[in-house]
Amino acid sequence: MKPFFYGRNMADDQCILHKGATAEGYGIKKRFGRNLRAHRLAYCDHHHIKLEEIDGMVVMHTCDNRLCINPSHLRLGTHADNCHDKVSKGRQARGENSGNAKLLDAEVLEIKRLFKRGATNLFIADCYNVSVMCISRIRSGKTWRHIWEE
Repeated sequence: MKPFFYGRNMADDQCILHKGATAEGYGIKKRFGRNLRAHRLAYCDHHHIKLEEIDGMVVMHTCDNRLCINPSHLRLGTHADNCHDKVSKGRQARGENSGNAKLLDAEVLEIKRLFKRGATNLFIADCYNVSVMCISRIRSGKTWRHIWEE
C-alpha cells in the first residue's frame, strides 16, 4: 500500500497539511477499520514500521502544527517528552488561563503581597473564597509560581 502522502514533495521543509477529516485539531485517516491520527500514520509510513511498534509512544510535531504530516516535522517521544516540549515552548495553559483556575493572576499577585504583610492562610482564603489548601499551595510555590512581584 502506498503511503497516503505519496506524491507530495518530502524534500520541502514546509508543513504538509492533511486535507481530510479532523478530530481535536488533528488529521485523521481511516485505516484498519478505525480512525487513526494522520501524523502517526505518516511517521510509520515514512520509517517503514507498523503502528504497533510505536504503541505507548507519541509522535510529536516539531512545527507545532497538528495538521502537519511532513515526516521531517515528526519525531517519536514519550508522553513526558511531549509535556516537556509543550512547557518549553510556552504552550502549557497555566494561571488564569487554566480551565481549573479559581483566581485571576492579579488576585494571586495581591495574595503574595498579603503574605509579605503577615496575613494568615485562613484570612486570605476567606477573603478570596477559596480553600486554605489553595492559599497554602500558592505560599509554598506549588502553584502560581509564574506570578511574582516586580
